[in-house]
Formats: sequence, C-alpha cells, structure tokens
Amino acid sequence: MSKETDKPDHDSNQFTGEHPAQDDSVDKTIIATPAPSSLTSSNEVEVAEAQPALGTGQVIKDRFVLTERLGEGGMGSVYKARDIIQEQAQEKNPWVAIKLLDMVELDSQDALMWLQRETIKARSLAHPNVIRVYDVDRDGDRVFMTMEYLEGISLEQWLSQYAPASQEQCAPIWQAMAAALSFSHQNGIVHCDLKPSNVFICNSGEVKVIDFGIARGQADSQLNTTMFNPGDWGALTPGYASYEMIAGLPPEPQDDIYSMAVVMYQMLTGKHPFDKNSAMKAKALGLQAAPIKGIASDLWQEIKSGLSFERKLRPASALSLVPDKSVVRRNIRYAIVALISLICLPLAYFTFTQQIALESSEPEPAEAKPPETEPALLSQPTVNRDLTPQQVEQVQTILAIADAHFDMEFYVKPIGANAREAYLHVLTIDPVNREAQQGLINIANLFLADAKRYLSQQDRERASVAIAQGLKTVPEHQELRRLQQTLQDF
Repeated sequence: MSKETDKPDHDSNQFTGEHPAQDDSVDKTIIATPAPSSLTSSNEVEVAEAQPALGTGQVIKDRFVLTERLGEGGMGSVYKARDIIQEQAQEKNPWVAIKLLDMVELDSQDALMWLQRETIKARSLAHPNVIRVYDVDRDGDRVFMTMEYLEGISLEQWLSQYAPASQEQCAPIWQAMAAALSFSHQNGIVHCDLKPSNVFICNSGEVKVIDFGIARGQADSQLNTTMFNPGDWGALTPGYASYEMIAGLPPEPQDDIYSMAVVMYQMLTGKHPFDKNSAMKAKALGLQAAPIKGIASDLWQEIKSGLSFERKLRPASALSLVPDKSVVRRNIRYAIVALISLICLPLAYFTFTQQIALESSEPEPAEAKPPETEPALLSQPTVNRDLTPQQVEQVQTILAIADAHFDMEFYVKPIGANAREAYLHVLTIDPVNREAQQGLINIANLFLADAKRYLSQQDRERASVAIAQGLKTVPEHQELRRLQQTLQDF
C-alpha cells in the first residue's frame, strides 16, 4: 500500500474509532453477509448506506453532548462527546467517544440484541492494550456505541509516516497487538476486523486495539438458535480478512492472526503482501508474499505462516508472531503500570454510580517493605507440564497484570483489579505456579510488617485487621498465625 493511499483525509490526532474511508477497497470496512438471514436475501458482500451525520452540539439519549466530529469510516461516524451524568458527578474525565453505527442492517431488533450481547463481552476485555467499550444503545432510529476517548494517531497514520520501518521500530506495536489479541482469544472473542485503522497509538505511547465492540465470539453451539445468528453479520475489510472470513466461516483466532501478519508485513515493507488483493483473490491467482529482506529468518517464517490461506498452517497464537516473548510480558507489564488507573475503573460504565462499598477497616499495606518471612509454599515444581500453550500464555499475561498491580501498590484493592486476585487467578489455571505463590507471600509479608507496626503503636484493632488480610492471602503463613495467637492471648 502506498503512503499516499494510506494518508488520512485530515490531521486529527484524536481517537476516531474508524479513520476516514480510503479510496482503495483494501482499507474499506464492509458489511459481510456470508449466509442468507433475516437481514438480507443474498450472500453477496455489500457496502452499507450510512445515515446523515449529526452535528456538534446535539445531545444523544439526553446524556451525551456531541462536541467534535472525529472521523468517519465504514461502520459510521465518530464523535467526541461529553457525558452529562459524569460531569454532574464531578468526574475528572467526562469525555467519551461515540460511534454512530449507521448500518441499515441495525434496523433489525435481533441484530441490535446481538450487538448488545457482544458489547457485554467486549466490556470484559479489561486489558491495557484493548480500548474500553462501555455500552451500545439506541436513541430513536440511531444505534450508537460509547467507548473510551483516546488521543493520538492510528497505525494507519503511523504507516504513512514511517513505513517501511525497522523490526526494532515495529516491535513495541507488534507486542501490544499480540497481547491484546491473545487476551481476547483467551476470553473467546475474535476481533474479525483487525487493520491499521483499528490499532491506535496514544500520545502516552501506549498502543490499543480498538473496535472490539463489533468483534464476534467464537462458534458457540446453539446460543442464538431462535434469534439473530451472529455468524450472519459482521464487519470485515477484504485486504485484511482471512480466506475463511471472506468465505463466511465462523470466526476463529487464526483469522485475527492472518490480519496481524498482513499488518506486520505492511509495517516492514510499506506494501500489502498480496498487492491489495483479498485472501480469496490472492489464493485464486496463486500469489505469494515476497520475502522481507533485512529481518531475522525466524520472524519471516512466522509472518509467512501467518499469511497462509489455510488456518491450520497459521501460528496457534498471536504471541507466536512476536520475536521475543519475554519482551512481550515485560512490555505488557510496563503498559499496565502506565494505564493502571484506567483499568481499575468500573468496566460497566453505565453503572459507575453503583460503587462497591469497601471496608474502611481493611487498610492497605502502608509501604512495600522487603519480605520478612518465607512460608513453605514453594516446594512444588515451577511449571505445570500439563498446561497447554494457550494456558501458558494466559498465565504469563495475568502474571504481568498482577506484577503491575503490585508495583502500583494495589495489593488487595480495588476489588476486581488488584494483585492478590490476579495471583489467585493464576493459581486456578496453574496451581503450582511459583511466581504466583511468591507474589501472594510478598503481599502477606507486607501485611505482617503492618501488623507489627500497629502493635508497636498499641493499635491492636488495626493490627488484627492486617493479620486477617495477610492470612486471607496466605492462610498457612506461620508468622502471621503466631502473631494472631499472640494478639488473642492479650
């Protein structure tokens, strides 16, 4: 793809969700209808007609004031909006991105209900490299989605400035993309429309994959037998969609891996691997991607495998495409540290007023002191040999999140985003994981230090709470047990 065709129509540096549509069909998001359904009587691919755009200053759902039109793409227009309710609650950041889903198919109530279900899934993707999707709703005849508001540039814009780029320049972006896709796949969600305009590079340097709100779940038995079939509708971009997606097969993680391989090839060469042809056309023409010069041979082999027209020939995981997996985990951790305050916000944006009542009597450890004791928890093997490769990757991702929470001193709070819960989550997957066990011991030792400090101040009540928290973290912690017994003997 040439730089000129990749260049956006405007220089907006804010999140658009979909950047302005390009002339080249390789970049256009289209509505794919691979099988007849209640929405269409044809299985041909058609471009949906968009409704006229709203103007700034208008209010949606008596709540969202549109302040700036950020862009427009195949799925609809995107606006920056001010949330009146958040503003009234004196929230520091009342801004959201509003995407108007201007597809004629959404006139179907079944389609709307399906989209709402998929949005609930997307909200569960609490990951630093995935944009937060808040909700999907209807205001009259308009369907809209609310998302996290970001500032920066899309990878599409980055390509126009830097491609062809070196492996070193590309690696941090690849790592973030791979981490986001791996996490979503572990949660049963396939993006289905990964492309440069759906990867966003924030001004902070963080990278986020966007538009998971229109992603689709993996094939799921008879979940929707009497309702709208999610396999009958979706969004895809021919130049980045796998052969199977264009053929209308149910989505699988390997479809996203094909898309990511195409993006990686573009970043390194500045060109589309199949001269902007879709996978189906490229296969029919017998096209093959030209080898990329100047990169490691193992990296080229992974990209080449990712570009295969058959799922079974592609890597099993997006992380396999990234040269150094150890770097992936390290960057995930750094990314989480940078964005941890955002992750800890409630996932369900429209229930933000229903705050969880935290027990005021449960103090956080005051400071991260060195461990004073090492309970005998680590006598088991380091690695559970029965884990699948996918589980190993999942464990590494969760450990990175847990370590980041610990670094930020989010030991046991807030609920749903703290180190203890993350380490315990790892142990549900890998019960003998040494790193998770040690992480819990470190948290318990911090509570032990706090308990001793409170006792030195004659504050038995707070000492008791700290001991209880420590034993909740590591029930067999011998020194905490002895201190608890000493306290009870008073």
